Amino acid sequence: MPFKFNEFLSKHQSYLALTSLVADIIAIVTVWFSVNAEGQIGPSAGVLILALVNTAIVIVAYLAIRDSQKYFDQYKNIDSTIFSKDKEISDLKNKMDDMFDDRIKVARIVHNIGHEYRQEMLRTSSNGQLSKEQFEEVKSSFKQFMLFCMTNIKELFDIMTKDDCSVCIKVVINDSEVKTFIRDPVSYRIRKDADARLPVFPIHGNSAFDMLTGVNPKNYYLSNSLNQEDEYTNLNKNWKKSYNASLVVPIRISYKEENGAEYRVIGFLCVDNMKGGFDHDICLNYLATIGDLFFNIFESYGKLEVAPSA
Repeated sequence: MPFKFNEFLSKHQSYLALTSLVADIIAIVTVWFSVNAEGQIGPSAGVLILALVNTAIVIVAYLAIRDSQKYFDQYKNIDSTIFSKDKEISDLKNKMDDMFDDRIKVARIVHNIGHEYRQEMLRTSSNGQLSKEQFEEVKSSFKQFMLFCMTNIKELFDIMTKDDCSVCIKVVINDSEVKTFIRDPVSYRIRKDADARLPVFPIHGNSAFDMLTGVNPKNYYLSNSLNQEDEYTNLNKNWKKSYNASLVVPIRISYKEENGAEYRVIGFLCVDNMKGGFDHDICLNYLATIGDLFFNIFESYGKLEVAPSA
């Protein structure tokens, strides 16, 4: 490591000042004895005076150095504090920039879903019967639209929760059972095994679906830590390996059913992840809005009819 002279001086300036003082004292004593021995007072006295003056300067310099060291230490502390504050300000600015970028992404995703929803509603809102070819075309378009939505919803909630989310739609069959209709393409490979083990299961087999149906249904199910939910039920015994937080909204419309229910529920829009971060105000409202749109398009698609062959 190369010798750093300035750093050596800054760390050992007090010792250097004392060494210089000792050297001056030795010089004074030497000159004094030289004066007595040679009897030449003139030049020797001049040297002695200069030595005394130098000694005084060294003492003053030492005191100044000692004080400067104290102020230097104070400055270092202030400078360190300023650096820390500057870093906090920089980090906060970067965080604000990231939040602004996230808001732009969220706005674009919501626009994407709304735009494609409008286009798909036009395709599925047929006033008459469709030919078999037309029906297959609409069916393919509907499937692509739903996959598009799952992908965008996943990205939306990845941004808002800062975690890797999975999205799916469960549909109600026979008014009492549930099955998976579609999943986002990222989680499909991992979750399809659970769908194979439980292709159809009772609504009461999952706490979220059970709470969102019945005579006094809730408007949503939200938990950021399912492990702490003592009464949480899930027939999928391996659910803990995949998620620990869940947000579910019903795909439904409000009106009296023959069985006394206040809502007609055709399915559930579900988002889950490991770390949670589902906000009651923002995340819930986004998902509920999309769930409301899905009711209309499911209803429209379900009313499509294929014209009988001639």
